[in-house]
Amino acid sequence: MNIQGINHLALMSRDLDATVRFYVDIIGLPLVKAYQTGDVPKWEHNGAVLHDGGNLIAPRHYFVDLGDGSLLAFFDPGQGATLPEDFVSIPGAFHHLSLNVADEEALLAARAELKGRGIPVSGVVDHEFCKSIYLRDPDGRNLELSYFVRQVGGPDDLHDPNPLPIMTEQLALMTSESA
Repeated sequence: MNIQGINHLALMSRDLDATVRFYVDIIGLPLVKAYQTGDVPKWEHNGAVLHDGGNLIAPRHYFVDLGDGSLLAFFDPGQGATLPEDFVSIPGAFHHLSLNVADEEALLAARAELKGRGIPVSGVVDHEFCKSIYLRDPDGRNLELSYFVRQVGGPDDLHDPNPLPIMTEQLALMTSESA
C-alpha cells in the first residue's frame, strides 16, 4: 500500500453548529463540504450508518479543510438518533480515520491485499467526492482508505436539506465574493 497522508479525520459532535462555527469562525478553516447521508448501504464494520428499527438515521457531515487538502469532518448522530454505546461514548470521541491513496487502482489493490490477508473489508463506497473502503484496526477503530475523485470547496458542495446556520452564512459569503 502507498498511503499518501490523511484524507479526513471524522469526529462526532453533540452540537454540530457550535463545533463547525468554532473551526470556521475561531480557527479560520474553510467549510468545504456539507451533506446528509441518504441511502448509503450499511456495512457492519462501518459505524457511520446506523439503523433504528429498520429506519435509516441520516447523520449530517460537515468538512473543513486543514490547509493541505486533508479534511476534518464533524458528524451529528442523525435526527432523533440514540447512539449505541460502542459508537461513541462522549462528545468529541474518535469516529474514524481516512487515509489517502492515489487513485482507484491503488484503492482496489489495497482492498485485494487486505482480503488476501484475511482482513474483513467493505466494497468500494462512492461518496461522490471520494471513493472509499472500510475496515477495522486490531483495536476495533474504524479505518477508511480513500481517494478524491474531485476537489471540494465550492457552493455546490454545501447542501443539506436541514442546513446549519453556519452553512447558510458561508454560502452567502461565497456568493457575495463571486459577484
